Amino acid sequence: MRKGWICLHRCIMRHWIWQDANRLKWWIDLLLRASHEDKKILVDGKLQECKRGEFITSLGKLAENWGVNRDTVRRFLDTLESDTMIIRKSTH
Repeated sequence: MRKGWICLHRCIMRHWIWQDANRLKWWIDLLLRASHEDKKILVDGKLQECKRGEFITSLGKLAENWGVNRDTVRRFLDTLESDTMIIRKSTH
């Protein structure tokens, strides 16, 4: 179970993401998934370092959690990245 909290500033109500309930929910989901401390996690049998503010997932897992297809997730993440709200690192 995840513990802790995140700080959300009221100015988010003036941000473009506030205008769409689904995108706002997805954004908050990403914020809540981000690690609050550096840690090591096991991914497919390999030890990976996960820094503060990062998390490891896949388009497929996000699509499943959000009830949408992978293309919708990809477009959303592209939008966030173009607005410098996230930085993606892709691995295989």
